[in-house]
Amino acid sequence: MSFANKVAIVTGASKGIGRGVATYFAREGAAVAICARNGAEVAAVASELQALGADVFYRQCDVADKNQLRGFIDASHAHFGALDILINNAAYMMAPQPFDGFDEAVYEQCIATSLNSVFYAMKAAVPFMKERGGKIVNFASMAGIRGTKQLAGYAAAKMGVVGLTKVAAMEWAKHRINVNCVAPIAISDVWQQAMAAQPAGSDPFAAIGLRRNVLGYAGDPEADIAPAVAFLCSDAARYITGHILPADGGLLELES
Repeated sequence: MSFANKVAIVTGASKGIGRGVATYFAREGAAVAICARNGAEVAAVASELQALGADVFYRQCDVADKNQLRGFIDASHAHFGALDILINNAAYMMAPQPFDGFDEAVYEQCIATSLNSVFYAMKAAVPFMKERGGKIVNFASMAGIRGTKQLAGYAAAKMGVVGLTKVAAMEWAKHRINVNCVAPIAISDVWQQAMAAQPAGSDPFAAIGLRRNVLGYAGDPEADIAPAVAFLCSDAARYITGHILPADGGLLELES
C-alpha cells in the first residue's frame, strides 16, 4: 500500500517496532518524523530512512517529558507542513517484579513513558489532523488487554492506552480521524532485554511468544507488525476505529 504524500510521526523509532514501522512507511513513500531518547541511535535510523529516499525529520526526545514531546510534534508539523499519521510506539519496559514489591519509581516511569506520552502526543497532534483527517495508531499489548503478572506498571499503562484510544476514537470521528490500537507480544528489543534480565528460575516470560502462540515464533517488527499498523493507517481501514488489533501469533484467542 502506498503512503506517498503522507506524513507520519513515529515515536520510539530507534529500534524494535518503532524502527520497523518507520522503515515500512519510508519504503511506501511517506515522509517520516521520528524521535527517541537516544540521539545517536535515532540519527542513525534517520540516515537509513533517507537512504531509502524518504524525507525525514528527527529529534532526540524523551516522550516522558510532555514539553519535549509537544516540541517534537510541533516541529515535525512545521517541517512538513502537514500531519496525517501518528504512531505512539514509545514505551518503558522493565524486568518483572511482584506487585507488593513493585518499585514505585519504575511504576511512575511506566505511566509517564507508556501512557502519559500517548495522551500528550494525541492532544498535540489532533489540531493539525483536523485540517484534513488522519490516522492514529497506539500500541497496547497483551498485558493491556488481560493483564500479566509481575508487570503491574506496564499493564496499567497499556490498559490506559486502550481507554484513551477508545475515547479519542469516539470524540474525533467527526473530524475523520481514526484511532486504533495494535497489541503485539514478544517482539520489541526492550521486551526481550527485560526478559533476559529476570532472575534464574522465575517464570520464563522470554519464551512466551514461542511457547503459547500457535504460530510458534516471535514476530518481526517490519515484516509482521508494521503491515498491521500500515493497514490501520490506510484508506482501506477508513471504517475501522476504536479497535484493538492483536498482532500476537494467535496468543489471545488461540493460546496453546
